[in-house]
Amino acid sequence: MKASNLLLAYCLYFWESFAVGYAFEVEIYRDLSNSGIDFKAHDIRNRAVRFSAYDLQVLNLKGDIKTSLYFLYVARSLGLAHDFYITRFYEGNRQRTLVVLLQPHAWDQINGDTIKSALEEASQQFPSPVMVQIGDRPIVLMEYNVWKERVLQRQHRK
Repeated sequence: MKASNLLLAYCLYFWESFAVGYAFEVEIYRDLSNSGIDFKAHDIRNRAVRFSAYDLQVLNLKGDIKTSLYFLYVARSLGLAHDFYITRFYEGNRQRTLVVLLQPHAWDQINGDTIKSALEEASQQFPSPVMVQIGDRPIVLMEYNVWKERVLQRQHRK
């Protein structure tokens, strides 16, 4: 195979990855808007803003939108930089559901009880929010729709 074909394959792979990520972001923004949640999002059409440190703010918390949990394995040694993450949760080869991972201080804003579990078994506890250990840090994992309900309750109390 020619080097130019390898370069083309490499470029197409990364272009598709970025396109899928941005399409997922737009899907989440539309859903949050349709659900009545107040949020601020970076404008992915603006190159300077597209590369901002975080994707959106909800309840003054900074969040990121990811297509899968891959970032946990890359970021483990660095720690998780954002207050929350909206992502897809997979079990085996199938998509389970959309979930939100929250740092403990972000969870404190919407509160509630959690069930302790391993990350691999967390979905068995849904719809209850689950406290999991990722590396040496606790993270709350909950279904996206449950998170939206709690955010709406919090926003309406203000």
